[in-house]
Amino acid sequence: MSYENIKIEAIQKAFSEFYETMLNSEHFKGFFGDVSQIDALIDTQAKNFHASLTMSEEDFIKNNIWLGQFHAQMNLPFVDMVSALEMVRDSLIQNTDIDVLKLFEIIQKMQKYIAKGYILDYFEHANSDLNLFIDNIKTTYLKQHQEIAFHPITWLQTFIAGLKDTVWNEHDKFFIAEECRLTRLLIDLNLPHDTFQLIQKKHHEQHALAANIAYFYNEENYSLAKFMFDKMVFVSLSLSSQIGIALAEQSIHELKRDTLTGALTRNSLEYKIHKRQQVLALQGNSAALIMLDIDHFKAVNDEHGHLVGDEVLRKFSQLVLNNLREDDILFRYGGEEFLLFAPNMTAQSSYRLAERIREEVANVPLIIDDKEIFCTVSIGSLHINHQYMTTDIEELIKACDSALYKAKHNGRNQVEHVEFVPTTNTHS
Repeated sequence: MSYENIKIEAIQKAFSEFYETMLNSEHFKGFFGDVSQIDALIDTQAKNFHASLTMSEEDFIKNNIWLGQFHAQMNLPFVDMVSALEMVRDSLIQNTDIDVLKLFEIIQKMQKYIAKGYILDYFEHANSDLNLFIDNIKTTYLKQHQEIAFHPITWLQTFIAGLKDTVWNEHDKFFIAEECRLTRLLIDLNLPHDTFQLIQKKHHEQHALAANIAYFYNEENYSLAKFMFDKMVFVSLSLSSQIGIALAEQSIHELKRDTLTGALTRNSLEYKIHKRQQVLALQGNSAALIMLDIDHFKAVNDEHGHLVGDEVLRKFSQLVLNNLREDDILFRYGGEEFLLFAPNMTAQSSYRLAERIREEVANVPLIIDDKEIFCTVSIGSLHINHQYMTTDIEELIKACDSALYKAKHNGRNQVEHVEFVPTTNTHS
């Protein structure tokens, strides 16, 4: 029996059985507006199905892609469309003489290209929804953070555009997370190690899903590609949110500055130094930890008053900050004590930095209310080699404080420079 001999009434009966089943389900009772809408759908789908049986291959593909897009726009779940076709198939097997294998073959082809119609419609809606998402939360981020926060989404949009034009394959470097610009942006962000690993794990998942989708899409397994695409959209949005949370946490810590001196507060010390340690350890680089204590500061307060003392602290902090590089971090550790962490420093450059600060403090008077006030500073300078970079910060500070104590004990206004040697084997 040829496809031309299949009566449209048999197909209409099959679709009617499907919608009757749907309407008996609590989940779908409110999905359709009224009986006339269902009748119109049955008529449209039956005619389309009947016509597609005798179409050319090219027209068959175009027709079923359109059918998929049409039902996607109606928000009819793809699984229900598949169920409808399977019920039509089973009904035709019972009510016609058509070859069963041929009928299975044509239904599978229909499902394949309808699935492509669904995924193409999803591509269009995903792009619009992702643009809307970015527009709605753009003001949440500082301008310099927007590229990294939205990168998972803009990357997904690039992937969608390429997939529609079938330019991706699963072996493309585009799908290697380590090659992605986001990885470099995350490294530059200096996130805590655990946070970086968590985000990068999600980043790898995004790329792996995209590679699998590209494979299945190119193999014309559109059903599986669509299923995985839904998951990748979720993963991409989740990745963007994770990065946003990390940026927010970082901003909170950045805001913890001492209002008088402009240096970071002691409360943010562990967070800021720890994340730098992790990056330096990965890079195999060393650093310096420098503790500075203004000599005889109590005498300044006693002689000139606390307002002048505050101004001395402010100007001293500014002098130190003027000697630092962009990546160096200054903390106000105590009343007149400051702690400086300087990454990528040799033992020699660590000492030179400390000595330069000491000389400038000693030789340049602080002008306060037209008065020249001379101060000196005692400094403990600790060089940390890369193999000890992940040593607990408390142990590093203890070693630095010990060097500062020697500088003060030996007469003040001097630098005591030491190389860090762990007292235990517990550095991690």
